[in-house]
Amino acid sequence: MIVGIACAVLLSAFVQGGDGSEVQRGWLNRSLGAGRGRLSISLGARVWDDRLEVRNLLARGSLDLGRGLRAHVTARRPDGEWSRRPLSMDFDERYLEAFGFRESGGALASLSLRIGRVRYLRFPEPDRLSVFDQVPSVLDLEGGSPTSYRGALLVADIAWKSGANLHASAIEWAFRPHRAGANLIEAYAAYRLPEGAGWSFEVRAGGLATRWKPLGDPARAGVSGYLGARFGEFHAGIMAEKLSGVRPYTGIMVQFRPTKVTRALGAAGFDYARAVRSLAFQVDLLDRPIGTHRTEPPPGWRLVREIGARRIRTYWESSRQRNEYEHRLWSWGEVGGASDYVVLKEEPWRLDLEALVSPHTSPGGDWLRDRQGPAQLAREVVYRFYRRPSSGDAAAGGE
Repeated sequence: MIVGIACAVLLSAFVQGGDGSEVQRGWLNRSLGAGRGRLSISLGARVWDDRLEVRNLLARGSLDLGRGLRAHVTARRPDGEWSRRPLSMDFDERYLEAFGFRESGGALASLSLRIGRVRYLRFPEPDRLSVFDQVPSVLDLEGGSPTSYRGALLVADIAWKSGANLHASAIEWAFRPHRAGANLIEAYAAYRLPEGAGWSFEVRAGGLATRWKPLGDPARAGVSGYLGARFGEFHAGIMAEKLSGVRPYTGIMVQFRPTKVTRALGAAGFDYARAVRSLAFQVDLLDRPIGTHRTEPPPGWRLVREIGARRIRTYWESSRQRNEYEHRLWSWGEVGGASDYVVLKEEPWRLDLEALVSPHTSPGGDWLRDRQGPAQLAREVVYRFYRRPSSGDAAAGGE
């Protein structure tokens, strides 16, 4: 039922050909155009004084297929003795996504429907509270049940300029699941104070996502809040959460300003692993755009459009990266076609933040022992669309 309704709404609303305008039938077009995307290959390692373990060979690919439609794959080579099955691959992520954005009356409505295997819940972009959300575990790598969201994952969000927000995520389980049926993962109302004075405040109440494994259980009634401020080179804050029938959670988060150090750590995919004490790395061996360019267009081409995005990679258990998602955050200009010259401007990957959350309210040994430590890397990107001068442009320029 979720799949049928969502597909009908999304596909009829915005998965269709463009008419040359940024807004078509009220929907913002933040698609790159069919055949544009990127491909990357990365390799991980875990290092300590008594060990060096090479692991986590990942191949990631994302491709826009049309207006409001894109595909994403993260293929992973199973860890272990590489000589046994050197070409064996598994899939951490494999989904088709229909997405769209609509502005009206001071509000932005965002919709995403992902069908397949998904390991990232946040949409349209991670807020302060969502960075504390648990990342799907790595128990499936040790012979356990699947830990990804498998099926049809629908996320709907409405955000007002005043800071008010309505948000819901629902899933219909499918594809050889360890569970069946459909359920709400979260459905809440929230308020976010605009961050203009160096500090931030968020609160959400309603049906909140559970934190136990495996993720995706029905939402539980609860409330959570975040309070943070900027301190020099950092933004730091605390969170508190109480769900019905569950002991309270508290958390701390530190977000880092982009610097040479955080960019170096981001490029190395660095993390400190606590369970098996080690330094973990995940380095891109290949990072290649598809259908876009890193060089400027020929002289005389005019800039007609831009799309701003943020790529996120999250990890926590065993310091393994297993997902990546590109949030399309803003856009302007004329929607073009395959003949546009698209320049990709990328900031370096950076260590964006570290967040710790624990089912205790008092600091101490118990808090640290039971903590969860989601962290994320981030990269800002801008797609710039250039168009060849028309005969009319040339004539006007010659007058």
